[in-house]
Amino acid sequence: MVKSINQCPIGYENNGFKTVFIDKTGSKKLDDGYDPSRDLIQYSAKYDENKNILIKVKVDQYDRKAFDGGSSIVFLLDFLKDNGSYLLPFSIRGATDHWWEVAYSIKNEKINEEVANDVQNIKNKQILTLQNVDEKESEVTVKIDTKKLKELGWDEEYPLYIQILTAKDYTITDSFNDPKPYENANFLVGAMPINKFLKYNSKCFEIGQRRE
Repeated sequence: MVKSINQCPIGYENNGFKTVFIDKTGSKKLDDGYDPSRDLIQYSAKYDENKNILIKVKVDQYDRKAFDGGSSIVFLLDFLKDNGSYLLPFSIRGATDHWWEVAYSIKNEKINEEVANDVQNIKNKQILTLQNVDEKESEVTVKIDTKKLKELGWDEEYPLYIQILTAKDYTITDSFNDPKPYENANFLVGAMPINKFLKYNSKCFEIGQRRE
């Protein structure tokens, strides 16, 4: 459940980025040494000078070896009406209550794309691109090209919904959702209308408990 809070967390504004979610600690424990790299901590967003949306995702301890070994960070995007898929992409077990049209998986700094079956003309449009991986800060930054979204039929007055999760070998390991999908029959609940959040950023939001 997404809820508004009266006070934004420390670091709400950092180089123009606005904190969107702060996750409660913990991820699905695989005990392979890379669980901290799959533990989503926080994500923030901003518009760049071209009105594209930059999203910065922080994990507990980023380790490139984790993402060489089958782990991935996955972004689900919904920007059109009345189409998409509720089953998770890339053969990840589970589903979501918010349908998506296009999904991106970042693994070993390479991006894979999956498009829902009933969605046309999106494939290979490179809507989402990887901008930076900062191991020291444990952050991954991506860009969503809003011009391409508009060319594909997105009306910017319509929400651009996003869900973010990590996965390993077709299993969800963490997400910015509460309850956690691995505690909820691999089911994701809730999606952030990111453009609306940035437009009305006098408020900030969190899921679950604030990480102190």
